[in-house]
Amino acid sequence: MKVLITGCAGYIGSITSKICLENGYEVIGLDSLCTGFKENISPEIDFYQGDISDYKILSRIAEEHPDLKSVIHMAGFIEVAESVKEPEKYIENNFAKAKAMLDKLIDLKFENVIFSSTAAVYGMPEKQEAIMETAELKPINPYGESKLLFEEYLREQSSKINHIIFRFFNVAGAYGDLGECHQPETHLIPLILDFAMQKRESFALFGNDYPSHDGTAVRDYIHVRDLAEAHVLGLKALEASSASEDKNLINQAYNLGYGKGFSVKEIVEKVQELLEIELDYAIKDRRPGDPAFLVADSSKALRDLGFQPKFNEITRIINDAYLHRKQHWERFSRSPVTS
Repeated sequence: MKVLITGCAGYIGSITSKICLENGYEVIGLDSLCTGFKENISPEIDFYQGDISDYKILSRIAEEHPDLKSVIHMAGFIEVAESVKEPEKYIENNFAKAKAMLDKLIDLKFENVIFSSTAAVYGMPEKQEAIMETAELKPINPYGESKLLFEEYLREQSSKINHIIFRFFNVAGAYGDLGECHQPETHLIPLILDFAMQKRESFALFGNDYPSHDGTAVRDYIHVRDLAEAHVLGLKALEASSASEDKNLINQAYNLGYGKGFSVKEIVEKVQELLEIELDYAIKDRRPGDPAFLVADSSKALRDLGFQPKFNEITRIINDAYLHRKQHWERFSRSPVTS
């Protein structure tokens, strides 16, 4: 069994590659290394460096792996604030290039694709309840818009290539020497850990007047290992559908989360308890466009794909992230983080 993973040098892509290898897949990796780390790429992976829209590289991969039929597409830009400042960059990379890639994959007779999408496609939910896949898709930033555009194009091409869309909620944690390391970092758990480890001079909590039990925004955090395992389940569903007439599990979108939310303040408190420290952090105004409540209803993935989380403890998620950052900071730090 073979699978092509785009973005294999990134945080989620590298761990998904590792989980696929552990499940008996031969992994072919494609990454431009514009944001990923070459150190993340296992020597077991047949790695190609290049852009996802490069027809020559895609043709070469297909030629050198004629039995390769499945793709996990994880490559993409992910920073919401940057997408607001540079919307064209996100539409070009996350949609236009992905569309060109998909067209070429169809030409090359690929059969299956899993797309890493995001909860950002739901925009600003009005109700404080777990979000189902049937909820209105109304992104409020170019990042979410770029992901939704590719979701829509995938659906348009469903007669030509089978697909599964996974909408990630807040991914965190680590697996061995692989973990989160973005430059710049914008995600809550690594930010607060860096501050606790004195790798960051300041940390601010944005907004304490949300309609939640403590006034801070609530999010659903999923361990990256559970997320990666879900992709293996997705691959198996796609492969089974290719070998039969049963298409019920494919050409579908699935949320990936735990259905339980934690406030920003609760995450900070968990870090303080874990590290046995008190943190002197700032409180600032809300950031525009931050929903008060963003929690997944993942019952569809549990029911259809047999998704069974193994690491759904927030303390485990934070501790795994902490151990990785503590042990591997110097290896992956491209520049000091000071603010």
